[in-house]
Amino acid sequence: MEMITWSNDLVIDNGLIDNQHKMAIYIINRFIEMRRHFRSPAQAIEILDTLKTLTKYHFTYEEEVQRKINYPLCDQHSKMHVKLNKQLDQIIAKLKITKGENLTEISMETGKYLKRWLVNHILVHDMEMKPLYSK
Repeated sequence: MEMITWSNDLVIDNGLIDNQHKMAIYIINRFIEMRRHFRSPAQAIEILDTLKTLTKYHFTYEEEVQRKINYPLCDQHSKMHVKLNKQLDQIIAKLKITKGENLTEISMETGKYLKRWLVNHILVHDMEMKPLYSK
């Protein structure tokens, strides 16, 4: 699986939101890079916990900005954020009960899911806000 590469196609605000997206890409790329080499579920969980910490901060900030710019789809957007956090919780719970026998499989699936989710979320859903940032 290829890493996520930052490009101008992903630019939303040339500011804090983009910087947070870059950090999310870095964390997910780290997970993708390590997914075949985890020696224990705790190693995967550590990276996912870091991602959860970032997303909590990022989602709060992004939703605050959406309210300030009167983004009409703020509630639907927030629900996507909640859904990702629930999915991360489920993945972490699954990793906590595995004894390592399914670690590579779970990590491979998780890497694909996170990459797909983030790129799609930025290119489709966050991009819808971009015109409002320039006002």
